Amino acid sequence: MAVGPEMQWRSRMSEDRKSKTSMSIRNEITFRVGACLVVLALWVGMLPLLPGVTVQAQADSPANTEKGQERYYLDYSEAESDSGSDLLNPRVLRALGTGSEQMTTTVSRDGQTYKVVAIEFDSAESRQRSFPSSAASRVLGTHTLATYDRFADVFVSSDNVRARLARLPGYVWDEQLGEVALPPKPEPETRDQPSRAVPDTIVRNGYGDLKGAGVIIAIVDSGVDFRHPDFIRYDEAGRPESRLLYLWDVGLDHQKGRGDPAPVDYPNEASIGTVFTKEQLTSELRSNTPSIPSTDRDGHGTSCASIAAGNGNADFKEGGLKRPSVVGVAPEADIIAVSLDLNRNGGLAGAFAVNAIVDWLDRVAGETPLVMSNSWGGHSDGHDGNGVQDRHLNARFPESKKGRAVLFAAGNEGDRGLHAEVNLTASLSQKTLELTVARNWVNTQGNPLPIPVRFYADNADTRLWAEPKALAGRVQKNPITGQHEGILIFSPDVRSIKIGNNSKTSVKLNLYIHESAGDFVPASRTRQGTVGSPGTISSVITVGSYDWNDNFHLQGSRVTIRDFVCGAKNKPIDVGALSCYSSVGPTRDGRQKPEIVAPGQWYTSSFASAVLPGAFQGALRDTTGKYNLMNGTSAATPYAAGIVALMFEKQPGLTSGEVKRLLMNNASRDPFTSGTPGPEWGAGKLNYAAVGKILAALDAQ
Repeated sequence: MAVGPEMQWRSRMSEDRKSKTSMSIRNEITFRVGACLVVLALWVGMLPLLPGVTVQAQADSPANTEKGQERYYLDYSEAESDSGSDLLNPRVLRALGTGSEQMTTTVSRDGQTYKVVAIEFDSAESRQRSFPSSAASRVLGTHTLATYDRFADVFVSSDNVRARLARLPGYVWDEQLGEVALPPKPEPETRDQPSRAVPDTIVRNGYGDLKGAGVIIAIVDSGVDFRHPDFIRYDEAGRPESRLLYLWDVGLDHQKGRGDPAPVDYPNEASIGTVFTKEQLTSELRSNTPSIPSTDRDGHGTSCASIAAGNGNADFKEGGLKRPSVVGVAPEADIIAVSLDLNRNGGLAGAFAVNAIVDWLDRVAGETPLVMSNSWGGHSDGHDGNGVQDRHLNARFPESKKGRAVLFAAGNEGDRGLHAEVNLTASLSQKTLELTVARNWVNTQGNPLPIPVRFYADNADTRLWAEPKALAGRVQKNPITGQHEGILIFSPDVRSIKIGNNSKTSVKLNLYIHESAGDFVPASRTRQGTVGSPGTISSVITVGSYDWNDNFHLQGSRVTIRDFVCGAKNKPIDVGALSCYSSVGPTRDGRQKPEIVAPGQWYTSSFASAVLPGAFQGALRDTTGKYNLMNGTSAATPYAAGIVALMFEKQPGLTSGEVKRLLMNNASRDPFTSGTPGPEWGAGKLNYAAVGKILAALDAQ
């Protein structure tokens, strides 16, 4: 799963990562730069320490290379292979909070760090021999986080323990999801222990009769501001009542007297965050002495929840503009919010626990239909849904599962040059790829950083090489796909890469430059294949974005928002067109993604009242101050989730596969959707007409 260093929210505000527009709209905030430094520290600094197959630096003679450059041969010896995949899927979800070049989680607050590792066995029986359940482990030095079928996500205490995993009965493969610093171990229970909580200094409508009643929408994101009026109901006495059934903040350490422990623990028994119930949130809303800190420190999740299920209360009160457009798709749906830990490590640190999170969501929803909306993803794996964590999630939610649907944003890299596909025939064929480097791809001293490029070869029986000589690299054979995959780290001054094939066998290579590092130039890039993970998982519904609106209420007037996102600055929005940034399929193994494209640009969505400095939302707030501008596949995904909630309200027993087929079979096609079905639009548009067709099809069943 793409929960690697370039993991990001799927909102898209600006192409230029440094500049601001005349309206002071911030750039795309991806929480990537600091994490990239950490990852490079791992990639470069730790390469000699990692087991497995390394890239062999073999110096050809000047006669055999241009200008005497040294050539890297990407050799693989199965006899030397091991289970390690740190570089191929480095789920390192950390950033440099102090500006230091050192990794901030080297020493934890509890004096310990643990690796989080996803393991796949050959059967459920084999997995159970070592990890019987999500609460039990028979492997010394490990602590189980989540188990399902043949998969286990576990905490691992050391490199030595990690190395021993490959010797477990029925072991197939593992991937490191990241490292975590343990919070303090919970204190012994005492009587009359006061709360140590420090109060924070803080602050659209269905289709016909369908409004999402009796359905849960889970927003797995940066959290939700439960204090925003759009997520509050009022009882007969006028008292506030939270619409959130639960709020799990993975990054908020549990303190006695403030919320409940999370359903899963760290190895030292410290809770992985804090869970607040509806009753606790309602009590907080009615209290004059707040004790719950901000529950969305970025605002992205609040905006997503607003689009899916906001009730518009804030705009229909005194001082509001009473706009139907700010009411969400399913305003009577219940909500569960999960915050993926935005503050502790400066990124989506909690994404390592995604399978534990969805397991909990599945259990607490019970018989109630559940839609899971995920507006995040990245490009740190093979873009084929074959990562261990991806396969685990896919197994949990097969298309036969009733009353459940999992949606992921396709990504906002359709206008980027992250991907290059190269077909090398046999007998010494080669290809030169040119690239540009992002001007902010520098360390804290302003020095250029090395350039990471991942590659995936569909044929393992080839002898490939790369020029110029890489600073470091690694190649290994993936036992799931049977393909070669690896990573090369090039010098910061590299602007072209030559890839060659010295074997008698043809090979197709897919290369991905690190998302924050730069882009392949237009002549070298391949536009297709930019849908990020976890959106490449086969069972999930992956959503792209089209432009549906260009109006926003700003400083007392209605203004027109022009296109400032994809380089064509100040260009009028082409309403009905594919958003310039919407990521394009298919997956690397040829499956159609996205399935559907929903309206994603622009929304007026709920503004979270307490966000961190530099957070994504809030740069452009509307006249009321209660809403902000929102776009991206991040916005299209909760819209689609709201539509699925209406489907479940009508027929709660729909399976995930039936939901997907109804969306695709009834999608709209018009002059904008040329080539549909295809890699850009999937099956077509999820517009108003499509929703009418979907619900009519349900009536006919």
